[in-house]
Amino acid sequence: MASEVIKLLLRIQKLQPYEEDTYFSLMKLYSELGDDSGVQEQYELLMSSLCRDLEVPVSEFISTWYASWCRKKELRALQNL
Repeated sequence: MASEVIKLLLRIQKLQPYEEDTYFSLMKLYSELGDDSGVQEQYELLMSSLCRDLEVPVSEFISTWYASWCRKKELRALQNL
C-alpha cells in the first residue's frame, strides 16, 4: 500500500514540481517507514526546486517539521550508541 502511495505522489511531483504538499507528504510517509534518506532527499529536492528555481523559501511549517525530525533522528542515534 505504501509503495503505491509513494509512486502516486512521485508522479504528482513530476507534474507539479513546485507543490510543497507532495514533498511534505512523502517526507512524512518516509519518516513513518523509517526511511531517513527518503525524508532528507525530499527536503533537499523541495529546497532546490523552490529556492533555486523560484527563489521562494520553503514554508515555515515544513522547515519546522524537518528541524524537529532532524532532532529526533539525532536523539535516536545517540540512544543507539
